[in-house]
Amino acid sequence: MSLIRGADLVASPWKNGGGVTREVAAFPEGAALDAFVWRVSVADVAQAGPFSRFAGIDRTLAVDVMAGSAIGSPMLKARAPLIIDPADDTWFSMRLMRKDIGLALATARDEGVALPSAAVADDVLRRADDLGYGDRDIAVLGEALARADLRPAA
Repeated sequence: MSLIRGADLVASPWKNGGGVTREVAAFPEGAALDAFVWRVSVADVAQAGPFSRFAGIDRTLAVDVMAGSAIGSPMLKARAPLIIDPADDTWFSMRLMRKDIGLALATARDEGVALPSAAVADDVLRRADDLGYGDRDIAVLGEALARADLRPAA
């Protein structure tokens, strides 16, 4: 067994510009981003954005891994497949999500607490609503974020 120190991992920017990743292991070892069979990495998420696309890599696998991992809450497990294949029906609209974030921001303001991530999410959801996504299910947020005019400022 060997100890892998985070400080020793090389940071690489995401293809979509939304963060950086540090590869922990890959097979085959040293494989390029277009040639790995599997990969384990640690990510710093700087902003919301769509999944990066990798030629020949099935994006549903990433969703399956997230849903089956420690972060796989019952809600994530139920909704994760909709990221890849959104339902025609709206279960929870972006407009309702923005209302909930607005309530959290109002409470935080009243309590003197800063919620910078919630403020960015509120701005993105407001702009999504302006572009006609307000009544769409929150699962299509990735689709909306693929639009350059909707991505949060870095």
